[in-house]
Amino acid sequence: MLLIIASWWLVETETLQVAVGDSIALLSLGIVTASILQGMHLPLGLWPDGPWRSRFSKSVVVAVAVVFGICVVVCDPGSAALSETIDTGTLALAVLGVVAWGFAWAFVRQGGYWPWYAIGVAVALVPAVGGLVGLAIRSSETGPLCLLSVLESTNGRVCDAPALQTLGFMTAIGAASTLVTLELSFRRLLVGEPSRAGVLLVVSSAIPYGLWVLLVGPDLPGLDAPFWLGMLAAVCAGCLWSLSGSLQVSALYSGAALAGYEALVRAVPHGTEGTLALGWEYVALHGLAAVSLLFAVFRRRGLLTGLR
Repeated sequence: MLLIIASWWLVETETLQVAVGDSIALLSLGIVTASILQGMHLPLGLWPDGPWRSRFSKSVVVAVAVVFGICVVVCDPGSAALSETIDTGTLALAVLGVVAWGFAWAFVRQGGYWPWYAIGVAVALVPAVGGLVGLAIRSSETGPLCLLSVLESTNGRVCDAPALQTLGFMTAIGAASTLVTLELSFRRLLVGEPSRAGVLLVVSSAIPYGLWVLLVGPDLPGLDAPFWLGMLAAVCAGCLWSLSGSLQVSALYSGAALAGYEALVRAVPHGTEGTLALGWEYVALHGLAAVSLLFAVFRRRGLLTGLR
């Protein structure tokens, strides 16, 4: 309730909202969660508990920042409509998140987590690819989608941004910003220790997220996805946190899942948004991913672990 009320109050505070943007609600999640964890004398958990490197690697921090920077610059779709969703607060959170990613990789050896990174990306992108295929089939009568580049017509740009560039750009921004906000609050704080997080705990942690989205979500940049998608993404991210024990894995999934939705809606030709609704394949693949991950959590963690 504290997380929800703090976000709502800050969004309604005009002075802060004007200075930072609508992402003040996201910023409040990180601040309040960090305060709660520190007050309980618990670690933030921004990186896994080992295996530790023999020494802190500054070069790794720089390399991580360079990779994120390259993704943002190379994949920048040049869309004014998309740029409007990236306000001052989102940029600040992305920078803070990149620093946290860099420190995580500089402190902890990542070799054992590569399979989980791959699983997180696959779980996020398979529904997006399925959704693109469905949209491409349904758009045969309304015009082609902007997949690799923005198509031009006599009236200007056909769509907001190409799907591929939007996917890369928003994944980088999302993976960085959600690590220090959504993942810290709704995974690290509410789910707790990943080794003691069973199915019901993971599912129940998605309920406060749903309430938070209903209250402040419509005004948040980059979080205008459908409510059902937010809930399924919260369940999948909680499962990945429980199974992998790394907030980077769940953050990468969350960023890619939200980026996949943005890629779909930005690639649709103008004037056909209502006609080319997200098809059943997009919904079904997200549901299948959530069920599969929940089954994996049940096999490894059980049903009531963490609740008794």
